[in-house]
Amino acid sequence: MINRLRKLREDKGLTLEEVGKGVGLAANTISRYETGKREPRLKTWQKLADFFSVSVSYLQGVDLNLDDMLKKIIPELHKEYFDNYLLLNGELPKSSFSINPSTTTTLNRLIEVKGIKKKPIDFYSKDDKRFALNPEIKKYWFGLLIPFVKGMFNNGWIFDNYISTNILIHFIDLKVTEQESKKESMSVLENYLIDLHYFAFDEPLHHLMNTSIKYSDFETAKEHFDKYFSFLEEVRDKVFSKSETEVLKKSL
Repeated sequence: MINRLRKLREDKGLTLEEVGKGVGLAANTISRYETGKREPRLKTWQKLADFFSVSVSYLQGVDLNLDDMLKKIIPELHKEYFDNYLLLNGELPKSSFSINPSTTTTLNRLIEVKGIKKKPIDFYSKDDKRFALNPEIKKYWFGLLIPFVKGMFNNGWIFDNYISTNILIHFIDLKVTEQESKKESMSVLENYLIDLHYFAFDEPLHHLMNTSIKYSDFETAKEHFDKYFSFLEEVRDKVFSKSETEVLKKSL
């Protein structure tokens, strides 16, 4: 097993000294790590992984079986997609809900951005509401999603040989938004505001809003909805009150 330390360093155009300074080690120590003449302790592996913004396993050169990992979650993702497809098209009672309502909308955005002609619904007849997971659509899901699973691994999003559909959809959502923003030539401020919006997804307000909607508690949902968007408006006003240079300095 050959670690990826040297490749990551060279890809980023860094010297041994710069990496060493970043993690508090001598340049010759980094060199020994790269050649395998010396093995870092786990704590040091973590420092180096954090420095390069990757996972420890990726830095160590471990090749996980990403294909098998994706194949395991395709049945769950397929079910979520079509549960929500029926819900969004008014073919399920309003009281129905599935695990992740964003699965269908996010994947549809991805399909649109990539310009794929065949949609998941095209694998079934008009009167088919069972949406059985057949080999043809398994292949479709695999081809669509495997680049993102690899991207998650390369960016340190996969740990312990496990991927959840929720994290995969969140990663895809981020990447699709990046593509859309490039396509629309959005300004630095607009892109930064998108980043802040995703940060806000970790806010309890967003979670409470979604949970209330999921369980049809619309009175509580409206309360959290108003608070959540007040939060976003406050962030927006702070961002747009500064020049682009100031925003960049702050974000970097």
